Amino acid sequence: MSDANLAHRAAIRRVAIVAPVAAAFLDELSPLVGRLLAGRHRVFCLAPDLDEATAQALAYRGADSAALPITPERWSLLPERKLVGELAGRLSAWQADVMFAAGGDTIARAAAAASKAQIETIVVLADRVGLDTGSANRRVLERACQKATGILCHNHDDAARLEISGLCPPALPPPAVLPGFGVDLSQFDMISLPPLTNGLTFLMVADLDRARGVLDFAAAASLAKAQAPQARFLLLHRPARSDDPVHEDELVPFADAIEIVRPGTSISDALMHAHVFVYPSHAEAMPQRVLEALATARPVITTATPGCRETVDERVNGVLVPPGDKGALARALGSFLKRPDLIPAMARASRQKAERRFDRSLAMDATLAVLGLDE
Repeated sequence: MSDANLAHRAAIRRVAIVAPVAAAFLDELSPLVGRLLAGRHRVFCLAPDLDEATAQALAYRGADSAALPITPERWSLLPERKLVGELAGRLSAWQADVMFAAGGDTIARAAAAASKAQIETIVVLADRVGLDTGSANRRVLERACQKATGILCHNHDDAARLEISGLCPPALPPPAVLPGFGVDLSQFDMISLPPLTNGLTFLMVADLDRARGVLDFAAAASLAKAQAPQARFLLLHRPARSDDPVHEDELVPFADAIEIVRPGTSISDALMHAHVFVYPSHAEAMPQRVLEALATARPVITTATPGCRETVDERVNGVLVPPGDKGALARALGSFLKRPDLIPAMARASRQKAERRFDRSLAMDATLAVLGLDE
């Protein structure tokens, strides 16, 4: 075998990814899985609720997968040490070189198992919820940091809070900050704005999770439509993936203001009909739906919260409002209704920001570097 072939084989790594829910592998983690497989690395996807359909989808792409032994039914049957030992055994049997724990309440056990399995690179995505004082997840994050060789944050606010939190051992490098996993600028290309002469259309795309601010959007739309009857407010939603969902009957009182987009409509198709994208999330590490709106050249109204605030330059490509403030959100909607002539310039600024800050190819390069997989 030639020296070049030997070097190539040595560069191929076995990467285990532990996620809090299996759906993440087909959604936010899909670009990372794809990039690793394209680089000829082996990928092992693990989640507590991994089902046959997800396993088959991952196998079709070329990834291995397994359900984690951490399920509610087994809490009373397996103590913590045994759970960690069982996961460590799976990682060892698969001969993982790298372990990436992608947030959620599984990260401490994943990091401990990776350490027990003597995996050389252990990278943990620090969820912002674990940084809240008094949060039950704070101890989870602390235990994960103690076993990690690297920490990843998806926004600068969370990285700064983590650095001063005292959760990280002194020997651990400072958190790496990456804006999510970026947005594919070829898939989400610029979309021409609809005409501005027939009234404005605002669009929100989100899961029906209370924390995404769906009801805030509905209430603010109702207030704004009373002042501008010609305006349209569209909501494209998916089922909730949290323990605090918004039920569809809660949207009924706002039926005169908001229009529900037909299920199955793509985000790109919905954006074709919108002038402004609205995303009043209460807390999010990096809002993927906003990145997609930026890439298609849409001004954005979002909240001044960690992650969301990094997507908007105030009055350059959008407007920031306090989370949960329906009145401020309605005023932000009204500001576009009063000055629609500013929308084209804001739209161009959004696309430029996506190209400068959120290009997926650049985000993936940086992610692989954090994982020690520089190409």
